[in-house]
Amino acid sequence: MKSILSIYSFLSPLTMLPVLLYDQYHRRIIPQTSRILFSLLCLGFINLGFLNSVSIAQTLPQPTSISQHRTFQGTIHTYPITMQLVITNNKVTGSYYYDRVGDPLSLYGSIKNDGTIHLEVTSPDDYDKTIESFVGRFSAANTITGTWVMLKNNKKLSFSVNESAQSSASISVKNYKFERCYNYTDDSSTCLQVNISEPEISSQRVALTRNVAKQVKSVICEDIVISTRDCIMQSLPDFSGGWAGNVYEYTFSFNLSLNQFGILSASVNKTEEWNLPRPNSQSEIRFLNYSVNTGNPITSRDLFLPGAMPFIENLIKRKINTYLKQYEGEEDPAETTYEDLDKLNFDTSFSISPKALIYHYPYYHRFGNGHAEITLPYDEIKRWINLNGPLGFVK
Repeated sequence: MKSILSIYSFLSPLTMLPVLLYDQYHRRIIPQTSRILFSLLCLGFINLGFLNSVSIAQTLPQPTSISQHRTFQGTIHTYPITMQLVITNNKVTGSYYYDRVGDPLSLYGSIKNDGTIHLEVTSPDDYDKTIESFVGRFSAANTITGTWVMLKNNKKLSFSVNESAQSSASISVKNYKFERCYNYTDDSSTCLQVNISEPEISSQRVALTRNVAKQVKSVICEDIVISTRDCIMQSLPDFSGGWAGNVYEYTFSFNLSLNQFGILSASVNKTEEWNLPRPNSQSEIRFLNYSVNTGNPITSRDLFLPGAMPFIENLIKRKINTYLKQYEGEEDPAETTYEDLDKLNFDTSFSISPKALIYHYPYYHRFGNGHAEITLPYDEIKRWINLNGPLGFVK
């Protein structure tokens, strides 16, 4: 019934035309119920693209893939490093960085059934250029050993990394990708393309698993009591009776910033995009910052010394004003507007990375919304950091 009413509401201006003519001819008012019934009857005689199929399966299909987010720590020779790997079937993506530097280098590669792993490291200036490689093997379930190679001079050093369950959470992500279309009799259609990454966090702390699941579901739907899967299905947009030829894209993504030092920092982002009557998008983002050891949320105030927040907030505002000045005087067809600085919530709208805090500044325009990233390197704010708190790893 919901689909029929949606179709009716979309086509009613056209289907009501006979009713209006009938009105004009007899000069009387037809009851609303009769109008609806009469216009629905008209649909049977007018080829305006009546739907052949008007339902979406109420259950998610099987995942197209399952990804494991794993954090390894160890050394190349004597240099401490951290690897963050995303393992999907036999494919690997991710990054690694030297702990003293903190700048991540992207990598990709593969794992064979015998445990052999081959990773290519790309240049930060040219992702098509390979500058280093790791060739090794899983010598145990949580240990990788092998050889690191600097390609420009063929320099080789041994490396060894271990996965630590004590300072990081176990993260599994189910990936779904499918399409649902409403087909019309005139061979046109309206399609919904769905890309979903459903994170599952497990830890020795039940509170961490429970709190993250609650936050994830709060972005997707209002009923956080039901399962994440049912929550996802409820959130899929109802586009029945939409513009013929339109393509809707629904994306729910999970982005990991840090899973180390007893900190889980990530974000989940729900985005809806469509191309008719004009390209548009709407997104909602939620930041997840938790202590792996306690399962409790981490706020900005937990990171800094008592009384330091006014200085941090002023620093962020100065950086935002610098960001805005670069667009002064430029033509803005999107009519972009930004959040009032005095209404910003500095306590929760941030991510934690190995080298910096990243605050997110929302903006809005006629085609959708988004976030600007304001970066606070630890070197710049070290005097205000509480080294006995979550950022105690900052040296």
